Amino acid sequence: MNHGAWTGEMGCRLYQKYAQTVHQVYYDHGKDAKSEPHFCKPIPFFDECTTASTLSAVDIAVVNQKKGAIELIAEVEESSSEPKHVIGDIVNILLSEAVRIKGKDYALGDSVLVLGLRADSRGNAKMKSKRVAAKLQEINRKIGIRRISLVLVFDDDAKKLATKVETEIDRQIARLKPDG
Repeated sequence: MNHGAWTGEMGCRLYQKYAQTVHQVYYDHGKDAKSEPHFCKPIPFFDECTTASTLSAVDIAVVNQKKGAIELIAEVEESSSEPKHVIGDIVNILLSEAVRIKGKDYALGDSVLVLGLRADSRGNAKMKSKRVAAKLQEINRKIGIRRISLVLVFDDDAKKLATKVETEIDRQIARLKPDG
């Protein structure tokens, strides 16, 4: 499969699963933007949305339609997850104030960040990633402008990783209160 393919398939399934609920799922790595209405590149940004204030797109954004706010963001690293990617993925969200989706800006308040990382359980990347994530969470609790709950998901196989991330997203959405 191509880079991001498992993530794209997961995004499409999540979009279909939550289509008739208060939660709208937008996702990257789709196959055909014309036939997949929620395929897009959700862009976290700070200040105003320009190339100077965006870091990168995220793979999945879940919007509470009643609140008009992002409740969950997921980023999946299907290729090997170097600790520097982990830092970038987390800091991208911590610095952001909003997420632009198809030209509309959504507030980013207290949210959940599900970070799926491909890491060999026998290597150091998983341990380093956990330590980096814990340190960034500690810093965010002390000086952050919002509470971001960080959930790490690991597997050494991209397809299994996507399945685990999808299960975690379902679990997190089930915990969210639909009316705020």
